[in-house]
Amino acid sequence: MSLEQYSGIRTAIKNALDAITSLSNHKEEPDAIPKVPFTILGNGEIDYSTDFGGGHNVRFRLFLAISEATSSVSFETLDGYLASTGASSIKAIIEAATIGNGFGLVRRVENVGHVKYRERTFVGAEYIIEVQSGG
Repeated sequence: MSLEQYSGIRTAIKNALDAITSLSNHKEEPDAIPKVPFTILGNGEIDYSTDFGGGHNVRFRLFLAISEATSSVSFETLDGYLASTGASSIKAIIEAATIGNGFGLVRRVENVGHVKYRERTFVGAEYIIEVQSGG
């Protein structure tokens, strides 16, 4: 996998998430804490396949922050992003998108409820996204 392909996958994930217009999406860590709600795509891991197809898998951690305020509204908003279907479902958006020459899967969501970013606590979650791609 070339650096251009890796960068293209990051861009494709960010562009897919832009369909959720209520989110401010970032394919790398910004200089300042963005306006909430926001997502930041973390560093990736690449697994090169040894099968005959020569494909590879890339995993990313996607950080989602809703609000610093712990309120019922914040958790209701989080529920919409965590849903497996619907217009604000991160899972549905990622899994419906064509990413590079492959497709994305949301493998799991971790730290649902409260997440830390730059020493601040937010209502949010961390998604583990895997992109499966051909050679």
